[in-house]
Amino acid sequence: MPSYFEIKKRSTRERAFVVLGCENQYLAHPKGTPVTDWDARQLAVYGPGEFHERDYVETSPHSRPFPLFSPRFQAAIEQWFPREVQFLPLRLIKPNGTGEVSGYALGNVLTMLDCLDREQTHGTWYNGRFITLLGSLTLKSPDFSGALFRLKEGTIIASAAFKSMVEEQGFADLDFVPCNSE
Repeated sequence: MPSYFEIKKRSTRERAFVVLGCENQYLAHPKGTPVTDWDARQLAVYGPGEFHERDYVETSPHSRPFPLFSPRFQAAIEQWFPREVQFLPLRLIKPNGTGEVSGYALGNVLTMLDCLDREQTHGTWYNGRFITLLGSLTLKSPDFSGALFRLKEGTIIASAAFKSMVEEQGFADLDFVPCNSE
């Protein structure tokens, strides 16, 4: 069984989106370190239509995945894997300012590793990021014993223990793509 998995938002037929309206340096350059100047009045906008509650919602400003976690998912991560994710609360609203959904938070994964094997990971690159990935990510043996980390390139990687917790707790909004490793 693979040790590490790329986390991806599960595809749905719904046409919905979440756009972050945050003006915080963290969004442009996540560093895997705690954010100390977060303003909980930051906005995320969803639409079209009603927000369908999900445990995991992914939005990608600047071509980096930024997960939004439900209150239920936040509680599970805090219980099973404390101190691995910093939850940054925000206001989730419709474009017209109505329909606020409370409790969601942006997940700042607190470990960043430079362990992507670029020679064995095949795809199209642009400015150090994938445009198209052909196959699976290949990781150089990461020296890591936690549950989640973010690759320097931005992708969030989960351990087998995190994947098991998600499956046991019934979180259904994300998929796990096995990573190859050396």
